[in-house]
This record gives sequence, C-alpha cells and structure tokens, in this order.
Amino acid sequence: MSAFDKVIGYESIKVELRIVSDIMRNPEKYHSLGVTTPKGILLHGEPGIGKTMMAKSLIEESGRKAFIIRKDKPDGEFVNYIRVTFEQAKKEAPSIVF
Repeated sequence: MSAFDKVIGYESIKVELRIVSDIMRNPEKYHSLGVTTPKGILLHGEPGIGKTMMAKSLIEESGRKAFIIRKDKPDGEFVNYIRVTFEQAKKEAPSIVF
C-alpha cells in the first residue's frame, strides 16, 4: 500500500507526487534521461484539505530524511531557526525541508 493511498481524492496531484518520489528514489535512472530532481514543490489551498498529509506521504515514499519547520518561535528566532534547519538539510543532502 502506498502512503498516497491514505489521501482521498486529488488523483492528478498524487500522480505527480508519485512521479517526484520515484525520481527521488531512482535519480540515476532519471538523470540518464535528462530529468532532474525538483528543487521545491508548493502545495497551496485552504486549510484542512490534506496538504500536510500529501507532503508527509511524499516524504515517506521518497525515503529521504525530512526536516520539519514549525512556527513556534518569535520572528527573529524563527528566521535563524529556518537558516539553521536549511544548513542541516544541506549537510544531510539529499533531504526534504517541510
């Protein structure tokens, strides 16, 4: 069972995310075809429609280490926290920042 099976609906988006997760799992196969791994994905929509669940499914399917950022600090500290998180993700590349 795929992690994306937990998400109800959004079939076209799930197809795209499955392709991206396959690219992340098998980069050599895709790079030989001239396909590069996306640098970022933006999920946009109203609260409560399943964006977080889709993102977590992508993380699970990709097999990549994930760094999750939550806004739980004051603005000044939060900006520094984002910078530090991206530095950690870069050290442990390939990884996902969510």
